[in-house]
Amino acid sequence: MFITRSLFLSILLICSSIACADAEIRGSNISVKDSVTKTMDPARYQYEKGSHYVSESQRFNTQFREAMDGFSVRGKGNLPVDNRITVPRSNVLQGLLKNAKKFKKLGGGWGGVAAGLVLPYLADKGYEWMKDLQCQAGAQEKCEGFGIKYSYVGKYRAFEQPDIVVYSNSIESIQSQYTAFASTFVPDSIGWIGYKFDSINKPGWQYWYASYIKDGDVRNLTSLNIFPGSGTSELTQEQFDAIIGPVLDSAADPSPFVNASKPSANSLPDGATVLTTVPTGTTAQSVPYRNPVTGQAEQRNYKFTTNNNVTNVYTTINNYDGDETVQTVTEDTETTNDDDDKPKDASSTDFCVQNPDVMACDKQPDSASDVDLVIPKEEVNLNFTPASIFPTDGVCPQGPTFQAFDATYTISVEPVCFVAEKLRGWIILIGWLVAAFFVIKTINSEL
Repeated sequence: MFITRSLFLSILLICSSIACADAEIRGSNISVKDSVTKTMDPARYQYEKGSHYVSESQRFNTQFREAMDGFSVRGKGNLPVDNRITVPRSNVLQGLLKNAKKFKKLGGGWGGVAAGLVLPYLADKGYEWMKDLQCQAGAQEKCEGFGIKYSYVGKYRAFEQPDIVVYSNSIESIQSQYTAFASTFVPDSIGWIGYKFDSINKPGWQYWYASYIKDGDVRNLTSLNIFPGSGTSELTQEQFDAIIGPVLDSAADPSPFVNASKPSANSLPDGATVLTTVPTGTTAQSVPYRNPVTGQAEQRNYKFTTNNNVTNVYTTINNYDGDETVQTVTEDTETTNDDDDKPKDASSTDFCVQNPDVMACDKQPDSASDVDLVIPKEEVNLNFTPASIFPTDGVCPQGPTFQAFDATYTISVEPVCFVAEKLRGWIILIGWLVAAFFVIKTINSEL
């Protein structure tokens, strides 16, 4: 018997689809099967203020395998693992808006879950689905999306934060949105307690600000300008965050919102990370196998401990002399039984038997003298002719004729033909550009 002792780090994956289904313990060669796909069921999340959402731990049993130099060994039975998902707050908000817009455009689909959650809050602020709104306030282009017909414009300002512009048909709605924004703005200075709202009214506009107070010292850390304006405006991500963000932050259970932000029902939210650990005290074994290097029958034994989300695995390797069937491992990680001596039809498994003419199955000659290559030759006459998409043999037509005062007159169109000939290339170029514009616009609308 010989023993090896190894320290391995916990599993940490960044996945958003079932393409990242298996997880490998970082720093080791042990991988667990379907680690992510089994974590896609709706999870219960908790909000860690100002940062992200973390799910409750989900435990499941799964197959595992250890890869070694040139071969791999399957685990015996299943291994219990715990998964926790972490999703950034910004990704949740982006996923909710993206899914809601996709649902409205398609008229159905997975995005309906997100739409059902956020549409009441958007409608409360005056936003509705529009097909002819201005892409931006004052812009000429028309867009399809969530928009608002506004009579007032408000601009939030906060210390070292980008400005947020909101639109509404009422001053009260803008003030309400600002109240939610300012009340969640936490100053960095320790000791500042409480805040109050004050306003300054002047003809044509209003100015609001939130003040944080300490020992009678008042400092304005956020402000709001309100002034008249009219038009339609598309809902931006920043405006969406200002409306839905406080709803998320105050929700007793944000899980429905986080789960609804997933790109599809069978995926993780964008930007999600999955932390996979093995419970402390877990022991496991590999199936008995024959080491292809030494020819010795062996079995690997594993013991797992987890502290502070870091999993350590200790491995012992024993010579095996039990009654179980010893597996034969090959370099391509396939596993067979020692007693599986039934003849197999080579034509059903050998690629080169089925495809003898492919280059990959050519045999290498024993020496250079054995090489006798005959390169076939063929002469082909190539005759390139221009495409006739745009004819170049146009002829200027005869100008119109008329009679007057016992004489025949002809109006020459040669000047027109001359101008048309000069413009021909430009007209073709403009046609290609217009076609490309519609193709690109169609592709973007489907994304």
